[in-house]
This record gives sequence, structure tokens and C-alpha cells, in this order.
Amino acid sequence: MYGHANIVVAIGGGPTAVANDCLLGVVEEARQVDKVDNLLGAVHGIKGILKGDLPEVSVGIDGRFSGFGPGAFLGSCRYSMQNGDYYKILEVFRMKGIRYAIFMGGEGTMSMLSKLKGYARKTRTDLALIGVPMTVDNDITATDHCLGYGSAARFYATSVMEVGIDAKSLPPPVTVFETMGRDSGWLAASTILARETEEDPPHLVLLPECPFDKELFLERVHSIHRDLGYVLVVVSEGLKEPKARSLSMGEDANRDEFGHPLYGGVGRYLCHLVSSRLGLRARDEKPGLLARCCMSLISRTDQNEAHRLGEEAVRYAVQRGTSGMLALKRKNQNIYACETELIPFPNKGDGTRLVPDHFISGEKGQISKDFLDYLKPLIGDPIPRYRSLEEFPAG
Repeated sequence: MYGHANIVVAIGGGPTAVANDCLLGVVEEARQVDKVDNLLGAVHGIKGILKGDLPEVSVGIDGRFSGFGPGAFLGSCRYSMQNGDYYKILEVFRMKGIRYAIFMGGEGTMSMLSKLKGYARKTRTDLALIGVPMTVDNDITATDHCLGYGSAARFYATSVMEVGIDAKSLPPPVTVFETMGRDSGWLAASTILARETEEDPPHLVLLPECPFDKELFLERVHSIHRDLGYVLVVVSEGLKEPKARSLSMGEDANRDEFGHPLYGGVGRYLCHLVSSRLGLRARDEKPGLLARCCMSLISRTDQNEAHRLGEEAVRYAVQRGTSGMLALKRKNQNIYACETELIPFPNKGDGTRLVPDHFISGEKGQISKDFLDYLKPLIGDPIPRYRSLEEFPAG
């Protein structure tokens, strides 16, 4: 393959609770490979590469370095690629002696790598590019799951269970819990793990994959409140009406660096709807970025896979000199185990990976047992459980 050269590691988009574990895997494996002269870190991702801000990475810590905490140790960014940026990246790589590049990120990062690979081929640049799928949204196609999702799912399931216990003991009649997830409902669906019995919250889970029916929603909230005395609804921030219009986005919505509208506020919308139509007091809860960066509820499965994919990314790049995304492939349905496979980079034309129909049971849009079987291994240890209020009757 290639002779001695430098390797660069970068992250794009929102970091996850396991981003630094993946980085540690890269660091530790790069130290063991003779073909690597130096490991360089892109400070704030693509922006750092374009500026040539690529210091050598040397982390003198044995074992896991969760001491670095959440976020991205090297920094991340959201950046809309401009004309000429791809050629500039290749020029920076040439000047810095970089022949291997590892990028962690979501579908935007993978799409960028697909284009960069094309520019490298066009300019006959010797470059091995490896993409590591990492996003709490879990919406990248062709992989069983994305790094970061298991930890965020564990956070949401635990939080909904605890909020549900609180709501049951001193109930606002209706609580609406809003999760991240602009286009897909993987995170909202994960809260179903909070439920131990049919009467436990979440009582309703609303996904972008299921168009919102206002009247059916009100009917179900009214019915559940009549039977239980309180209702906990989980809703994805990207919930949509039948015509695919987001319920939380107005004409004046803030936008990100790519011009995408910033979602949020669907919880408030549903609370107003419940209060105005049913006359029930309602409050909304929105943890926001806590779900992405919470280290105290991290999934050990997620953490271990992140470290492993960091190691394997170096091996694929340096030993094989190939380019592509490292996809996780579940080996069987009985005992959880995933192997890795290098596949072509997904791009925007491949679309967003939605929660499939067989994970959604019935017309009411509830979550199926198949989804629970898919999710449980990803969150690591089971979520904590507490003694029931019913064990301590009053009087």
C-alpha cells in the first residue's frame, strides 16, 4: 500500500457522549502502526483542516479517557462546503504529508467524504478516507446503528421513567416530553424502555414517521387521563402533519449553517393544544443537548463499540489503504454481536434512515416488540428501576 505518512482524525456535527472514546481508539491504534509517522488532530473539524490547524495528538493516558468528558476533545463544527474547499483540503493534506484520514460524524459528514473521495480520484491523490458513523439521531443508512445512539437512548428512557414517576406522584394532568430527532423517531421510540406495565409512561409516543392526527391525539389523551388521572406523551421534535409540514417550525424559524430550519417547540404546541381543547393543565419538558452529552448514563456497549471502531478505522485506512464508511452489522438476533464492514459512503441521495414499519405496531403508531429487541443491547446495562409507589399505601 502506502509508505510512511501522517494520519489525521476529525469530527463533524454534534459530538456524542462516546466521541472521545472513539478518538482514544484511533490514538492507541495509530501508535501501534509502523506506517504512521504522526497522528494529527483537526481542531474543530473541517474548519481546522482548511486553516491548517492540525496539531499532533498525543494522549498519555492508559485505558478509557472518559476523564475528558462529553463533547469533542478536538472540537467539532458544522460547515457548509464552498466551491474550492475540496481542492484546498487535498492541498493541505499534501503539504502535511497526510495519506490517511478518519472522520467521525453524521450523514452530512459521510456525504462530504463521498465527494472528497471523488476529488481525490480526479486529482490522482493517494488518500484513504474512513468514515465512522456517529450521531445520536441514528439516521444513517446501511448501518445497524450509529455511535452515540445507545447512550442517548439510555438517557431518554431513564429520564422518561423518572419524570413519569414524579408526574404520577404529583401530576400535572398532562406532561409532554420532547426529544431530539428532526426527521426520524429513533430517539423518541427509545423511551418505550421506560415502561414496565401497560399503564406506565410513556402513554403515547409520537414519531415523525407517523403523520400527526390532531383529533385522534386529543381523543387518546382524554381517554388516558380519564382512566389514569395523568398522561405522559413523548414527542420527537420533528413531528409532522399529514402534508409533511413540521408542527414546530414557523416561517421565522432559526436556521443552521446549512440553511436547515432549527426544530423545537413541538412540546409547547401540544401543551397549548391540550389546554385549549381539553381544558387540562399541561407542561412540557425538553432536555435538549443533555441527551447528547450526558456521561452519567452512558451505555457501556456504545462506549466499547466507539473505542473499537476508532481502532478499526486506523486498520482499514493504513493496512488496507481503502476508503468507505465503517458500518456495524448485527450477526444474529439471539446473542448480540456486531461486526464491521467497509461500505461505500452514503450520500444525501440515499435519504434519511427512518424507523421501519415493523418497529411501529398498529395504526396508533406505538412501538413494537421487534424494536425493543433491537434496542435493548445498545443501551448496555438495563436502566435503573425503583420501588413502586403502590408498595407504600397511605394510611
